[in-house]
Amino acid sequence: MFQSKKILITGGIGFIGSNLALSCFKKGANVTILDNCDFHSGANLYNIKPIQKEVIFLNHDIRNEKVLAKILTNTDIIFHCAAHTSHPGSMEDPFMDLDINARGTLVLLESVRKYNPKIQVIYTATSTQVGKMKINPITELHCEFPCDIYSAHKSLGEKYMEIYSRVYGINTTSIRLPNVYGPRAVISSSEFGFINYFIGLALSGKPIPLYGSGNQHRSVLYIEDVVDALLRTIGKRGKGEVYFVSSSDFPTVYTIAKSIERIVGGKIKKMQWPKDRKKIEVGNVYIDDRKFRNKFNWNPEVSLREGLKATKEYYHSCLSHYIKDSAINL
Repeated sequence: MFQSKKILITGGIGFIGSNLALSCFKKGANVTILDNCDFHSGANLYNIKPIQKEVIFLNHDIRNEKVLAKILTNTDIIFHCAAHTSHPGSMEDPFMDLDINARGTLVLLESVRKYNPKIQVIYTATSTQVGKMKINPITELHCEFPCDIYSAHKSLGEKYMEIYSRVYGINTTSIRLPNVYGPRAVISSSEFGFINYFIGLALSGKPIPLYGSGNQHRSVLYIEDVVDALLRTIGKRGKGEVYFVSSSDFPTVYTIAKSIERIVGGKIKKMQWPKDRKKIEVGNVYIDDRKFRNKFNWNPEVSLREGLKATKEYYHSCLSHYIKDSAINL
């Protein structure tokens, strides 16, 4: 299935994109990475160091149609991971978020339509598009009331995927991801998800900030399970379908923080909610992802404990590439 497939990964030196690139390459695919190297979108060239000389790396922006026109004529599959990924950052600069996450996705789809409509496009959406849970559990039919601009624009990108599939016959699939953690994440900033940030603090021996009681439940997935789920969509006919992928259990934020404290390091420090964060907090998250599991015969394999241990092991010898001036004993 993967041998000699020509796979383009947008945002391919970011967290999810780089892990996808490594897996696709190992399976025999011809991998091209398109990334504008913006740290604020999670870019880190070190993420692809093991394969950097074996893949095509293009330092360009997905909003550049001229660049896309050259690439897409020789592409079979696109994993569209490029995005500005900060929830708080999207509130501070909503127009930049709109331009990258919505317009960027639209430029990509228009380019596929014009230059190679046979390409399969797999879009990494987010579970936060739903907003606060109205019905328990959340399914793909749940209403969407995003709590922040980033989630709203990711939802808009997902709608573009459905429209281009229905109107133009483009093979698109959207995978809504939960809280993803593991190797190659940005662990130096809270802008890229609380779990990876907690891990970074723990690795540095710093306090882990827990806002409020931490009793809200979350779906958490280790990056290897996410990559496995995304790869299972290759070769399947997508008609703009939307799928959740989720963990099998839903630990509280406190349980997650406590597990990080116990396995990785650091110490929990309870704090009051910052007003800006409280306003975009979604509350409990319980996801029913049976639609994806049944169609693609997928189940997550890595427990939180196993995932945290593997994540700590990864950063053991390369922490300086993820946290500046790091000097700790692991």
